[in-house]
Amino acid sequence: MKLKPEEKLQIEIAQTFNHLKDLGKIDKNVLLYSNRNENAKGGLNGAIAGGIYKKMGRVAGVPDLTLIWRDKSGKLNLVYIEVKTPEAYFTKNGNISKSMGLSKDQQRFIAKYLVPLNIPHIIIYSLDIFLDFLAELKIFKK
Repeated sequence: MKLKPEEKLQIEIAQTFNHLKDLGKIDKNVLLYSNRNENAKGGLNGAIAGGIYKKMGRVAGVPDLTLIWRDKSGKLNLVYIEVKTPEAYFTKNGNISKSMGLSKDQQRFIAKYLVPLNIPHIIIYSLDIFLDFLAELKIFKK
């Protein structure tokens, strides 16, 4: 199966995160997990699978990853992470896209649930941006 660029980047992010945890550079209690929300099947099979996934609780537009940890004060923190590649971020003319690469469903989910509930979220376009973000959160020391 050929992976899409965003899938490759998400794998790179998850593997690097887990490797850093194994090295002790990220606390073992910090959790990064996938919110697998895509439907790779097309046609009739895709429509049937999509119906089943919806009955199972699938929600269109949910970000790709969730990061959960407790800070030193014991406060529980949560951040949703959407993984995009730079190709999704820039238009064919080289300008920054208005959607920042987000689909309509992703834009709706963020506007309806994350923004009103003040739930932090970020769009990650590269492994370096992800590592910088973890360092900013004081989860990882570069």
